[in-house]
Amino acid sequence: MPGRISPEKPTRNTFGPKLKEIRLSKGVTATFIIRKLQRQGWSVSNYTYTQIEAGRRILGDTELLMILSVLGLRLRDLE
Repeated sequence: MPGRISPEKPTRNTFGPKLKEIRLSKGVTATFIIRKLQRQGWSVSNYTYTQIEAGRRILGDTELLMILSVLGLRLRDLE
């Protein structure tokens, strides 16, 4: 979505890097996560997802909950 990525602010969300860390610890590829999210109705692109994990894209609450669901996690697991 336009306006969700800001070059002047390198970190736009704090959960992205943690989500990547968890994904990697589970041995799951970003492509796997993206495909599962697409099956749930979010037409997220590879670029968008990698921007989220890098913390460079604002992450909406419903998007976060969808990613957590795919990873089999709850919000409290990010603490």
